[in-house]
Amino acid sequence: NAAYVGAKASVIGMTKQLAYELAPSGVCVNVVAHGPIATERVAGAFERRDEASKQAVLSRLPMGRYGTVDEAAGSVLHLCSESAGYSTGSVIDINGGLYM
Repeated sequence: NAAYVGAKASVIGMTKQLAYELAPSGVCVNVVAHGPIATERVAGAFERRDEASKQAVLSRLPMGRYGTVDEAAGSVLHLCSESAGYSTGSVIDINGGLYM
């Protein structure tokens, strides 16, 4: 959908510009762009699908599964850590290869 794609591109562009502007002040700005993550809500909706529908969804995911909440959280925790102190303007894709 054009509105979704436009909004996502805007967030990425804003992230990169803010990273550039705030870097001299020591502020890092990054964005996490997640794909399908098996939150309680998402997993519940997936489980209500029939088997053919489940397979159709999974066949579109290069890794063949939804990401876990822990996998998504791990990337966010990394960005909050000192080891990411030189990362700014980054887009961290957590999507199992869906958007390459």
